[in-house]
Amino acid sequence: MLWEQHCVMGGWKMNKKKVFLGLPFADYINPETGRLYDDKKLMVTRLIGYFEQRDCIVENAHVREDWGDAWMPPEVCTPWDYEQIKEADVFVAIPGNPASGGVHIELGWASALNTRVVMLLEKGKTYSNLVMGLGKVGSVDYVQYKTLDDCFSKLDEVL
Repeated sequence: MLWEQHCVMGGWKMNKKKVFLGLPFADYINPETGRLYDDKKLMVTRLIGYFEQRDCIVENAHVREDWGDAWMPPEVCTPWDYEQIKEADVFVAIPGNPASGGVHIELGWASALNTRVVMLLEKGKTYSNLVMGLGKVGSVDYVQYKTLDDCFSKLDEVL
């Protein structure tokens, strides 16, 4: 299980696990406002809250880039995401449908770095063969869900 306690100098200290939460960005942006669609922001916020309630440190580009108001240039966000995936205990990914190029690159990094991957796949959607076969070359747990609440209960089983 991801959540453990360790005794440190006579007291208990949580050993916080690092989660990198990778979700589509450009497809989640409302072109009229330049910000995340409200329903997508709510989904990201709920996912982050799920992990924070389990004492995890969550890294996420949507929050880091202020929901679309503070886009980072490629030369900044690319190495940042790579380093965060290197440091993560688990990479939780929604690969997107249509596919998110950024998330797919992050999945490649996580796989090559032997970072554990939890792939969140919405039922009824189609995903690339490489996404579906990634578990054959790396540590991948696939979570298929209909609703976000359904996703949370399935995450409890996987984590």
